[in-house]
Amino acid sequence: MQAPQPAPSPTPAPITSTQPSAPSASVNATSQPQALQAVPKTDALTMPGQIETLHDVIQMLNCANEVVLASAVSFYTEPVKVEDGLLELGLRDGAGQRIRELSKTLTAIHGKRWIVSFVPPQGKPTPSEENKAAEEADYNAVLNHPDVQQVLTTFPGAKLTKIHDKPTQ
Repeated sequence: MQAPQPAPSPTPAPITSTQPSAPSASVNATSQPQALQAVPKTDALTMPGQIETLHDVIQMLNCANEVVLASAVSFYTEPVKVEDGLLELGLRDGAGQRIRELSKTLTAIHGKRWIVSFVPPQGKPTPSEENKAAEEADYNAVLNHPDVQQVLTTFPGAKLTKIHDKPTQ
């Protein structure tokens, strides 16, 4: 016979704002400061069917476990021209030599020839910069939502700690 377990000490549960068209938000109403944390993506990576954007190329590289090359493309290239089998990329400083293997690697992964050319940077955002801007826009949209503002007003010191999409069913 097992001894009864003591009840856990009560901690405030996250308050979730729900709106059908917006990401949900969790606000931690404790008095302890917490850092903004990234929520890991739970979607399984799938190979894109058609390559239309540089994000598709990065996804294809990640699916093939070419994460170092995918990271270099994400952080150091600007899309100039992206078509299935053809990339023209603005190459920023710091990309390293591995980026030069992109054509060979994409050809091996995709099974058809890829032509990749590098040009001077055009001033366009990299895929990483686009992702960061989208995350900041989502954060600000949720932070400015009336329900979230009400929670932050009701619980002084509360901070928006996580933003995540509702799971799809």
